[in-house]
Amino acid sequence: MLSQALDALLRKRQSRAPLSDASVDTYLAKTLFIDVEADRGGRPNAVGAVLDDRIFRWEKRGSRPFASAGLDGFARGAERIAGHNILAHDLPILRDAVPGLAAWTLPVVDTLVLSPLAFPANPYHRLIKGYKLEKDAVNDPVADARLCRAVLRDEIDAFVRLVAADAGRCRVPPLRAVWPRP
Repeated sequence: MLSQALDALLRKRQSRAPLSDASVDTYLAKTLFIDVEADRGGRPNAVGAVLDDRIFRWEKRGSRPFASAGLDGFARGAERIAGHNILAHDLPILRDAVPGLAAWTLPVVDTLVLSPLAFPANPYHRLIKGYKLEKDAVNDPVADARLCRAVLRDEIDAFVRLVAADAGRCRVPPLRAVWPRP
């Protein structure tokens, strides 16, 4: 389910109230952006997360088990979680690896699902990883979580422009009404 806060941001814009960068920044600061790199068996090899200006990083090699890595404490204060393809990839892996984590009950925002709605003219909607100069370079889940944050900001901006361009002819329904909870 998309969070009620995103709905509130869009409703504020629909009512002609200005949507400030500060309100979007507050929304993003309370969002836990997370990315998982997994092996072929669906077990996490690396997890990266960003919450406001803090980062969380866990890597399988030479590390403590993921279940005791401290993600629950790191996620405290988050009002929602977000990721690029989080519904189909990251969240199922994370829920299997650490069932019962409080963060898994938060509303979920999937930027991959929102991307075609925000940018219908784009021929693709994958996460553009500018840090990967070579095709075989290793993925960085913290960098991907930061990229997801930038993508969500761009998507919010696109939705605000869409609502503004509509000039009140039709209303955007509350997204939570059309978004199933995983």
